[in-house]
Amino acid sequence: TTPRNNRPGLILANDDGILDSYVIIEYLDELAGGGKLIPTSGPDRWKVKSDHSLLQGMLDSMLLCRYEAMVRPEPLRWKAWSDDHWNRAWTGMARFENRPDWLSGPFDIVPIGLVCVLGYADFRFADCGWRKAYPKLDAFHQKMLERPSVKVSVPPAA
Repeated sequence: TTPRNNRPGLILANDDGILDSYVIIEYLDELAGGGKLIPTSGPDRWKVKSDHSLLQGMLDSMLLCRYEAMVRPEPLRWKAWSDDHWNRAWTGMARFENRPDWLSGPFDIVPIGLVCVLGYADFRFADCGWRKAYPKLDAFHQKMLERPSVKVSVPPAA
């Protein structure tokens, strides 16, 4: 569920909540015994955390583009600013397109985050052309959409 602050939230059985995607992932990783979604130590841990941070930035940039286009009044929109944010997301996609190790690696926070980024691009920017520009990401995303855990999280068609 998403609380009022528009950040992802997980409501627990005791009515407590956990806010933010990364904190939710840490919680789920702990429930799974640790080291499943986030490596526990070493270079892999820092690589995964860094890539997850990049993915969060990509999502934040796309969200800002969405707000700029849909919420800000037309006379106040700043195209260069919005273009810069879109370029950040697009450049991030290019980075993952050129790193097939993440597209076929373990199902940890990086592919989970990448599925979220690509799903958001489909949901809010359906005509942006990412699938044509990044065929490896498209194939990865199609494969991930077959996972039951991903299928249940896809928003309904508008």
